[in-house]
Amino acid sequence: SQVGQYFTEATIDYKVLPFLKAEVDYRYVFRDPSENPSQDQRISGMLIFSKELSKKSELKFRTLYQYKSDQDAELGSEQFWRNRLELEHKLSKKWDSSLKGELWYDTIDRKAFDRYRITAGVDYEFVKNNVIQVLPLTSVS
Repeated sequence: SQVGQYFTEATIDYKVLPFLKAEVDYRYVFRDPSENPSQDQRISGMLIFSKELSKKSELKFRTLYQYKSDQDAELGSEQFWRNRLELEHKLSKKWDSSLKGELWYDTIDRKAFDRYRITAGVDYEFVKNNVIQVLPLTSVS
């Protein structure tokens, strides 16, 4: 087994309203598959809306615009609108569960929803503000 991707990410976020957060991310990615190493950069802007359903459950909607410079892309970049719906539920003081569904809309090439991702998992807070996530991932293009 070999790690094929490393990245560094910087994030700035701002709570606009009690139910709305704005965020900007920058990610630098280095891929090192043994045959074809590559690098790319990604800039994302997003809005995250949240609604508390109960003391233990929260529903979130995230809309994100992503620009990715990619040496392998036909036009040198990829651009997507990504929309995700997430349901979080607190199982106990340290355990949370989540279910997420996300759609990608390709804004350059196909001008269509061309990929989706479904994730379900659990988070464990082992020390305050430090969380381990276990998220089996299903992604389809």
